[in-house]
Amino acid sequence: MQKVQNLFLRQAGGSCLRKTVSRRLLHTEFGCLPVSFTWMKMSCGFWNRLVKQTSAPVLRAAFVENLQLSIVDGVDKYWCAEMLKCLGEAVPDYAEQVKAVVRSRSFVGMQPVDVETVLAAWSIKWNECWQDLPEDPRNASSEKVVCSTYDKWMSDCISQPAKYVNFDSNFNTEHLMDLVRLRVGGHWLNVVTGRWIDGGRDRRSRLCWKCAGCVVEDEKHFMMECPAYQDIRDNFQELYNDSQGDMRKLMCHPKQHLLAKLVHQLRTFRDEDRLLHFDVHLDSFDSDIELNPLDDEDELVEVHQSGNIVA
Repeated sequence: MQKVQNLFLRQAGGSCLRKTVSRRLLHTEFGCLPVSFTWMKMSCGFWNRLVKQTSAPVLRAAFVENLQLSIVDGVDKYWCAEMLKCLGEAVPDYAEQVKAVVRSRSFVGMQPVDVETVLAAWSIKWNECWQDLPEDPRNASSEKVVCSTYDKWMSDCISQPAKYVNFDSNFNTEHLMDLVRLRVGGHWLNVVTGRWIDGGRDRRSRLCWKCAGCVVEDEKHFMMECPAYQDIRDNFQELYNDSQGDMRKLMCHPKQHLLAKLVHQLRTFRDEDRLLHFDVHLDSFDSDIELNPLDDEDELVEVHQSGNIVA
């Protein structure tokens, strides 16, 4: 189910986002938690019903047997073993208490788990990537640059979905696709595509080829700084006057349909001579690159096409 949700979010907004776009950014962008949170809540509820079970001796006996096989015999393929592993990451003291009870065979002393404590621990772990981020993404390390870019430039509150998600105006689909890709790092700028060129270029060498400034082509340079796009920006003075040179204010502007139109026009202008300057074709990039499906960390750092981390 989690893979289905991830696939759905990658298709949202009409964008087919490559797998190197962080799942955490996708969930944050659309304001939803992974379905695994719901699975954990339901599993904890079922666990507690089994712990307190007195009216169904056969079910109780099956639960006790499953616990013994998982803990005493060390068989890790049973449901109780998987459940205790998850509980051990969230509430380690409780998991150890359960193991002690099972080993002593005094099942009467087993207590139900506090579901809210488990979910709170999962939430803290889920949000760890947003902690201690530098104010300027350009100064961020490889491990923090993806989250820092999103937090400092794209979002005014990571606990809320992007403004266009609840926007009641009709969007041009193509405009919305470009906006989504720019926001979550699934775009075409060299700061992203340079991660795969020649095995992964140093971020400082992912330069803009539209201007002669020897500047890294990142999202802020593209939207606010590169002189090659100034004629287009001049047609959207409302956006730039309101943002007052602040990238976050620009990307979170109330008129998201106008922002999407701006992004689309900038992208279209950039692509006019892409074949003359771009030394790698995104169409040839393997969009099905397989990172560890159980671990999101690889998606939050610079990666090679092979999946290796760029230092």
